[in-house]
Amino acid sequence: MTSESPGANVLAESRLALRRAARSDFSRTSATDRERSILTAAKPPVEEAIAQGYAGWRKSILYLAAALFLIATIFSLANYTSIEDGIVESILEAQPQATEEQARQQVRAQWGEDNLEILELVPLLNLIALFVATVLTVMAGRAWPRVRSSRRWARGAWYVLIGAPLILAIIPWSKLLDLSHLTSQDAKGLEVILGLIMGMEVVMLLGPKLLAILPGILRASLTLKTLLPETTLPGWMAASVAPFFVMLLVLVTAPLNQWHGGPLLMFGLISLILGGLIYLRHVRSLIAPCDQEAASRKVGRARAQALFFNAIGLLLLTIFLFQLDVLAWNDALAFLAVAGGSLFLMTVVACDFLLAVMDISFQQGRKLFKGAESKQLATRLGALGASGLTDLRTGDDDEDKDD
Repeated sequence: MTSESPGANVLAESRLALRRAARSDFSRTSATDRERSILTAAKPPVEEAIAQGYAGWRKSILYLAAALFLIATIFSLANYTSIEDGIVESILEAQPQATEEQARQQVRAQWGEDNLEILELVPLLNLIALFVATVLTVMAGRAWPRVRSSRRWARGAWYVLIGAPLILAIIPWSKLLDLSHLTSQDAKGLEVILGLIMGMEVVMLLGPKLLAILPGILRASLTLKTLLPETTLPGWMAASVAPFFVMLLVLVTAPLNQWHGGPLLMFGLISLILGGLIYLRHVRSLIAPCDQEAASRKVGRARAQALFFNAIGLLLLTIFLFQLDVLAWNDALAFLAVAGGSLFLMTVVACDFLLAVMDISFQQGRKLFKGAESKQLATRLGALGASGLTDLRTGDDDEDKDD
């Protein structure tokens, strides 16, 4: 009896992970026989088919996120350049007659050697946080049969991934520098330049991770609709998140748009905005309780229409990133890999959270409608509804006409 080679196992797992990520539909996704046997033997065991399917799906998405984070880490390390070396390179390009040693002495005299070390903390700490998040995501994937443990690892990875850049973003780095070796006018000018540089640095570090939050919640909501089609919360979440994603997308990309904007970025953003707003058109069908087959059909229809615009938007933005003179191709690739990994990790973390919220909401709802509070709630809502305050849509159809 021959055993399957590790390479074949990795290839099979990769194909399964990509298929599950593309579908994210539990009417078409279930645990494999091997996954079922592992989950049944786990402590505590996972024996229900619906739970096994969800656990197997989580594993695949977590490994995809870890793979993308690893790619981003490798490219970030390969292209890592200190701030001092970057400035020296710029000087040598502008002054070909200068030697590297002269350029380095000029940079240290103007910027201050201690200041350069302080500024170096931003990309260095971000790189460390990315590596830690990668390790934690791998641990979450490896612990997939122990669902509670895997959830903790995944949540920890997300905290590190988002928390580290947020902490770096709130620190006024330019104010921490000692510019006493310069005249007051030169110090003020250099402080402004450093503020702009560090501001763009933080945007580039935080941007792909922030932009993944709302699409991750949106993707998680649609996935859970196919898992629990009787519930209305996933549909409401998708409809609520979509407009906020549009606003966040414009806000985060505004500095880049004003600095290096162009038709590619503009039309890419428009396509992504339309892709996000598509879900508002399908809000009625997404919130309606239904069976799993109907949920799969409704979610699939909304996803297909959004995918058309999102694919165009992502293609245009990818071309835009690779055409930026200030961004090397491997930096652009690392940026996209971080964004993709963050999206997948956020999808799993959001699914875990929303699943718990739906269960709590359901249990509390059952208690509510068994008690006296149910009649009180009905009375209060009826009083508010009589004045039109509970209508989802507003208009002048029911307004009093005085004349």
